[in-house]
Amino acid sequence: METKNNDEKLDKILDELVCMKEIQQDINSLLLEQNNKINDINDKVDDVKSNVENANQKIDKIDKYTKKNKKILSTAIIVGSVGITIPATVIFGPLGLIGLTPIVIAQKFI
Repeated sequence: METKNNDEKLDKILDELVCMKEIQQDINSLLLEQNNKINDINDKVDDVKSNVENANQKIDKIDKYTKKNKKILSTAIIVGSVGITIPATVIFGPLGLIGLTPIVIAQKFI
């Protein structure tokens, strides 16, 4: 009787060990799966970081280009407007047309 009782206890312990082994294998599989997901996330973070750095470099280039072109454009507008204002004053000043809209000027000649 005692031997049978001991065998039953051993069988129960063996069953529990098999169950623990299965649980450990399941946990191991989950950890490996999670590790793969974490590696994928890390790779994506690295890609995003690289893309942001490249975008910042392009923004810096655009900013420098824009500032340079603003100076050139401002100079061209000032020089151009002075070049247009002087002849316009000389041509239209004596006719009394300075400060009038193009429509009013057209109506004076019709």
